[in-house]
Amino acid sequence: MKFEEAMSLINQKSKIKRAASGYRIRFEVVEDGQRVFDYFPETFEKGIKSIKRAKRLAEKFTNKTDYQNICVTNNLHQPIS
Repeated sequence: MKFEEAMSLINQKSKIKRAASGYRIRFEVVEDGQRVFDYFPETFEKGIKSIKRAKRLAEKFTNKTDYQNICVTNNLHQPIS
């Protein structure tokens, strides 16, 4: 990748982050013997607007299921700490 292309992606990424479409809960599932990530709400659905609500839902989801590696992500699927 050319330097200019990388810089363009970096600049786009920061613009997208400011225009976040909500948060999602990411969790790990096993499909065909491999661990993969899944999300709710689905990517095509509206995200969760509030980070507080997303964290509460993630906590409840953790307590009620056996899924692993559960976390809240932004619209770029990056974990939120």
